[in-house]
Amino acid sequence: MNTSELDKYKVDHLFLLIGENPLPNYVAARLLLNKGGMPYLVYSKGTKDPAERLQTILSNESIGLETAQLVPLNDYESDAYHIKNAIRLRLESIKVGNIGLNYTGGTKAMAVHAYRAVFSKERPDTVFSYLDPRKLEICIDREDSPCIGIKVKPELLEVKLVEFFNLHGLKLNGKPTQEVQLPELAAALTQVFNNEDKAKRWFDWYCNVFCKEARKKKNGNWGDWNSKTKLAALSISVEKLPPEVEAEFKGENLIDSTGKLSLQAVQQLKTIKQEPVFKEIKDFCKYLDGLWLEHYVLKKVKNIADKNYIKDCGLNFKVSLPGTQQGFEFDVLVNTSGQRKEGL
Repeated sequence: MNTSELDKYKVDHLFLLIGENPLPNYVAARLLLNKGGMPYLVYSKGTKDPAERLQTILSNESIGLETAQLVPLNDYESDAYHIKNAIRLRLESIKVGNIGLNYTGGTKAMAVHAYRAVFSKERPDTVFSYLDPRKLEICIDREDSPCIGIKVKPELLEVKLVEFFNLHGLKLNGKPTQEVQLPELAAALTQVFNNEDKAKRWFDWYCNVFCKEARKKKNGNWGDWNSKTKLAALSISVEKLPPEVEAEFKGENLIDSTGKLSLQAVQQLKTIKQEPVFKEIKDFCKYLDGLWLEHYVLKKVKNIADKNYIKDCGLNFKVSLPGTQQGFEFDVLVNTSGQRKEGL
């Protein structure tokens, strides 16, 4: 189903019933409103925040919509009279343009009584719709015939991962990583871990050679990384390394003239855009500590992106959570339609 077929069901005024998850409302507003159209966000006391967030997000995007009108129900999300009255007041102010109601969100009572308020034989062009999450379709309801299902494909609407967090009121701490760091080294390390002897050799080098030089020790355990100055001065023996890893260090020009791993050389690593691969040397240390596996996964995802409709992916989506000091971190996130599947 292409964009022109979906256009037949776009409206100038769209009433949206706001639930705790504002994503379906966002999708409906983006796909079912004409340019210059007006969203009406019908919400209860419990969904005031999602409604206001959605109003802000739709206003900030350059998609040509009017600023959404908020339609509060307060504590009357189950009261037929108040639901119908709140919507009818807005309907009476609409003099030009066709009308739509998307009843995906909100309470069951809101859906029933909003439908009753909007339905009118005097407005035969009114469009009633909802989002079917199982079929990934926008369903256009009709009185005298079965509904029309329109697939919501990635080419119709691309929602960035950052937008998902914004819609749900989750603040990202810092910018997520979307470029793979040292993919060849990550691939070499996965091969090392496929062999028990080589894996032991890696851990022996990492724990007893690398960490001994690069980390502070506290109560007999490894603590934080040493200062930037101390790390930059280190040249670490690679004698006990698995040869695959040593070869990748050499390939990245990280081995100095004495045949040792130079942490100062880490600062010279550049991306294709000539930006630093690692902002600080300790970020390289964290990479060796295990972050390489996340970058390996991200590389694999990027390799199958085109075939699997993956439009957005990245690492380290860190969010603040009330009542916690550390918050929560999504290591690897992938945005896909799910229409095709392929193993990583």
